[in-house]
Amino acid sequence: MARGFNPIRTTGALAALAADLRALMKESGLTYRQMAERCARSQGPLSSAADGVHLPTWATVEAYVTACGGNPAAWRARYLAAKQEFSASHNGAGEPVLVETVRLRPNPPSPFDARSPEDFIDLLHQVRMWAGEPSWRVLAGKMGVPTSTLHSMLHRDTLPAAGLLKRFLHACGADNADDWMLTRMRLAYAQDRARRRPTSRPVPTIRKRI
Repeated sequence: MARGFNPIRTTGALAALAADLRALMKESGLTYRQMAERCARSQGPLSSAADGVHLPTWATVEAYVTACGGNPAAWRARYLAAKQEFSASHNGAGEPVLVETVRLRPNPPSPFDARSPEDFIDLLHQVRMWAGEPSWRVLAGKMGVPTSTLHSMLHRDTLPAAGLLKRFLHACGADNADDWMLTRMRLAYAQDRARRRPTSRPVPTIRKRI
């Protein structure tokens, strides 16, 4: 199911576009992973399209809306308004849209909304986006692990090892590692309890001899 988002720290048409995309995703009940599977795109650009900071391409917005069951044609005008405003602010014309965001880096994504390992992994993808979406090779180099290890960590439905998680967060520059470790512990405990829960067995029928 769709989860919460970090606050939008900008204003104007770009922020309005991001808010509308988030509302559409929430209504669909999908996660970014499910959306990516539907539209054959990676989760990163889809997540970035609704952050209110980056101007997405029209192709990304179109894929986002289509994955959520919306009509892309109805979103074209909103996208063009955001693009025009964004271009004006970066060409020195009009009021700047991203002054606050450029000067003040937003807090890293929080893991507390995660209700399953799948949610946890989706949020780790948002951490990578928050860090500037470094390439797999660059990020793996900072972590000191093979690229295949990092790729596998972010493309599975199980919780990553604690040590690997700490390396990832440190490489991304996230300063809320304690929050992530607590959430990981909570999810791991819930999984362990579910595995240990006894399954109901049918009561054997006793037949009387006549």
